[in-house]
Amino acid sequence: MEGSKGAAVHLESGRTISNTVVFINRPDPVVDEKDFQILAHLARDPFVSNEKIGRSLGLSGASIKRRVGNLVAGGVVPATWLLPVPQVFRRHSRIFVYKDVPLPAEAIEAALGTDPVVWAGVDLDRFFHVHAYAESPNAAVPEKLARLLGEPAFAVSPPFSTVRVEEATLSSIDWRVLLVLVRRPRATLKETATATGLSPKTVRQHRDAMFANGLFLLFPVIHVAQSSGLVLYNAYVHGASVPANAHSILSGASPGVVSSRRGRTRPASGSSAGPTRWRR
Repeated sequence: MEGSKGAAVHLESGRTISNTVVFINRPDPVVDEKDFQILAHLARDPFVSNEKIGRSLGLSGASIKRRVGNLVAGGVVPATWLLPVPQVFRRHSRIFVYKDVPLPAEAIEAALGTDPVVWAGVDLDRFFHVHAYAESPNAAVPEKLARLLGEPAFAVSPPFSTVRVEEATLSSIDWRVLLVLVRRPRATLKETATATGLSPKTVRQHRDAMFANGLFLLFPVIHVAQSSGLVLYNAYVHGASVPANAHSILSGASPGVVSSRRGRTRPASGSSAGPTRWRR
């Protein structure tokens, strides 16, 4: 199955729930506890250095680099995805959700050729999601997409970023850095500096400022995060009122509470629960 973003409205609470499914089933567990912890660090901060991860786990930076390389080679972390938020383009997030789409792999390729679609995928419940950067938060399904897939089961406009449009203005240097990161999100400062003709210090300054200000979405794709029955997931809550202790609530939740939702629910308030382990 492919990773996807999706959203729905929880009927009882009225809260908007958005998913990022970032793992699929494989025949055998392929990571150990150290690998699991590395995946948790990458999910929290995809820019974190190997040395910093190593210090927290009692490993060398070279060991972390080797382990990450093995995870990539084994298909556990096949990619890191980066998308500028729609506010950068004066657009709005709009997700169209379909049920029982035949030939989903072909449908993904076809959907990605439709303007203004930026992402498409299938989640663990076999819902097909198409993420578009639309001109309005209530935009109808694009005509070309409707011809390809028909009318969606429903559509939602999840607030993946709460940044205001006037705050989402990028400088020419920002764009130079961002265009490299879109293609290679985990590029080192040196690699990005070489590609942009900027100094590593300037690259770090602009990259970290854009990340801190929420001007792009960035997360690793995790196809397997299993060790001794543990599964890595991200949990976020979006609603009109999010408890200040949401992180501790979700971190201490019982398996029965969290096992029904494998993905993200993002709070408008900005508070969130980071990568968490769920015992299967």
